[in-house]
Amino acid sequence: MLALPSLIPIIRNEFNVGLGTLGFVVTVSAFMFGLGAIPAGWAEKHLGGRSLLLIYQIGTSLSAFLVALSGSFIMMVVGLGFMGFFCSIYHPAGLTLISHRVKSLTQGMAIHGIFGSTGSALGPLLATTLAALISWRSAYAFLGIFNFVLAIGTLLAIPYRKRSEIPE
Repeated sequence: MLALPSLIPIIRNEFNVGLGTLGFVVTVSAFMFGLGAIPAGWAEKHLGGRSLLLIYQIGTSLSAFLVALSGSFIMMVVGLGFMGFFCSIYHPAGLTLISHRVKSLTQGMAIHGIFGSTGSALGPLLATTLAALISWRSAYAFLGIFNFVLAIGTLLAIPYRKRSEIPE
């Protein structure tokens, strides 16, 4: 979510759009992030944290690839909107997994917070570095690949549980 603001100057030049238009694009992505949180809470209760985490990772990966491969400004905006929506799934899924599967809840939440803050700090830095070295699209391609690898890791590392095995 924080890669986009750091890439605005580059995207502005490529698509020849104003800052007001790009501000609207950031708003679309942020709005979809908030809007998606509503059904994500319901979906977690019905699908479980692991399944929802996989939906987040695969959906974000595909959205990032759509942005990276966008041939038009509109396609990029649609991809960023989908990305915002899929990113909204993370917290209901991730926090549920931590609260149901980690023995030391406070330590689990603390580690989650540390890595979350680190990711928020490094995301824009990584995006601008990739943009400077390759292109702004490479930042989104990397994000797509990274989330796809995380999805594979989730499949392998987090065991599936039947709903009856999950504490209420």
